[in-house]
Amino acid sequence: MTYRSPEKDYELRELEGNPDKIAEDAASFITLAAGLDALSTELAAIGDSSIHKSKGTDALAEAARKAKPEVDKAAKRYRGTGETLEIYAPALRSAKTWIDDNKASIETAEREYQDAVEAAENARDDQGDLNRVWLWEEDPTDEQTTAAATAVSEAESAESSAKALRDRKWQAFETTFTTWSNAYDEAVAGVDGAIDAADNNDGFWEGLADFLDILGWIVTVLAVVALFVSGPIGALIMALVIIGSLVILAGKIAQYSTGRTTLMDLGLAIFSVVTLGAGGAIARVASKGAPTLSAAISTTRSTASTAIRGTMRGPTLNPFTWHRPLSNRISSWSQARGATPKPGWVGSQGFFGTAGNSIRFGGADTGRTLTFLNTARGNLGQYPAVVTHIDDMIARVTPGVGSQIAQTTLWGAGTAADVGDKLGLIPKSSPLVPNL
Repeated sequence: MTYRSPEKDYELRELEGNPDKIAEDAASFITLAAGLDALSTELAAIGDSSIHKSKGTDALAEAARKAKPEVDKAAKRYRGTGETLEIYAPALRSAKTWIDDNKASIETAEREYQDAVEAAENARDDQGDLNRVWLWEEDPTDEQTTAAATAVSEAESAESSAKALRDRKWQAFETTFTTWSNAYDEAVAGVDGAIDAADNNDGFWEGLADFLDILGWIVTVLAVVALFVSGPIGALIMALVIIGSLVILAGKIAQYSTGRTTLMDLGLAIFSVVTLGAGGAIARVASKGAPTLSAAISTTRSTASTAIRGTMRGPTLNPFTWHRPLSNRISSWSQARGATPKPGWVGSQGFFGTAGNSIRFGGADTGRTLTFLNTARGNLGQYPAVVTHIDDMIARVTPGVGSQIAQTTLWGAGTAADVGDKLGLIPKSSPLVPNL
């Protein structure tokens, strides 16, 4: 049987929705928005930096500038939605808990009130029947009249008490239901407002799915670009790859928490983060204590300058040779600098050489450092002390065989899973809920 409140005609029912799940979704969306903010910052850095214009990467910078507004829109949308759901979840929890705890007692109070109303009507009917005396009937006795009046009084008193209890419970229900209903309307308006503010009004989950698909391809392309680029731009690109992967993971968590993606999709997203991030982690561990490019340049030029200066003529008794120590120092430093050119940011070992080094070394920076050292070694081979110094640094910079195998395996497995997933080559079950 369905019961409705007497004043506002609210149906007495359990409220739909899982407040804990809604709170989890809200947290996922806010996390997703934070990741998008970080992604937007990196895109701005790539799009605005003058580095790219001088290194033949105008197309990448332009792509970053075009992608940033869409990322900002997505961040605004998911943050607004998350913050709205974050407010709605406790309102739903409070109302749902109260209704679940009190629904049965409200139904009981309503039934008891209806029974009391019926009992009072019956008592009044009995009293009326007693007072209607037909010609062939005897008048009621005083005892019967008193008993009927007492029954009516008691029934009406019971009815009044039952009504008071029932009204209190219904009023509490209506207050609770109204509070929840207002929160629900505000949540709907908040989500709609977030979508309108972002100027991105596709179906919410469909929009998220499309965005994650596009971002997935962007991350894949950037991961490939990062194989050939080192230096500041390479660091920015790798930051984009890692942040983009984390954003995709946050989005997949949000989808999975509502049944809109499968556990395999979530697992692939986690694997993508692990493989993209683990390469850098292994590279850092393997290169602990190894010189960076700037350190290699500084120490090599200093060692080379000293060795070159040692071969130069010093001052003599001739008063016109007093300046030789200073001029020798300047000349030796100039020669050392010329023999140790700083490598460019884009790899110079050829297409496959640059990519191969980046894969097995965990990034393009190690390859760039080795390029510098090998070039310097070839130009300064006539100085044994310099060669010994460079050989020592080459040994310290070059990752061990085990590290290179691990890097290559991670890259191969991650790339195969990523591309296979995007091309639909990995069989997967359908999600529980469509992305609508």
